[in-house]
Amino acid sequence: MLAVPEASPWAAAPPASLSELTEADFVWGFRSVSPVYYDRVMAHFARLEFEPRVVQYGADNITILSMVAAELGIAIVPSASSAHSMPGVRFLHLEELTACDMPLWLAWRSSNDSPALHNLVGLVDEVFGSGAVSSTGQPR
Repeated sequence: MLAVPEASPWAAAPPASLSELTEADFVWGFRSVSPVYYDRVMAHFARLEFEPRVVQYGADNITILSMVAAELGIAIVPSASSAHSMPGVRFLHLEELTACDMPLWLAWRSSNDSPALHNLVGLVDEVFGSGAVSSTGQPR
């Protein structure tokens, strides 16, 4: 998901593709915070021949979104970040970002019979498709 300042021209006329953002200033996360996420996003960009021009780094998504709101740049964040209502930030959907696959892993003790855990596993199966998680907790 692309996060832009509300005052940005992109807030009114969203870009159609990443190629329109080659000259944009980006706020980015540190690789050390989430190496798997960082590496997957950067590999996705390499496939698209896109390299963001990073001008600021933030330690977490709230910090990154705060910098976007302060108009220090734009950011690419997980779609879950749009659940954080952040004044001054507009979230935009870009099809090229949707194609970046991000796996979800769950782990739990096989002896755990918590109803909350079973509800969570059921929700994962519902959202990601029946059979997304095996009865042993192993991905299929």
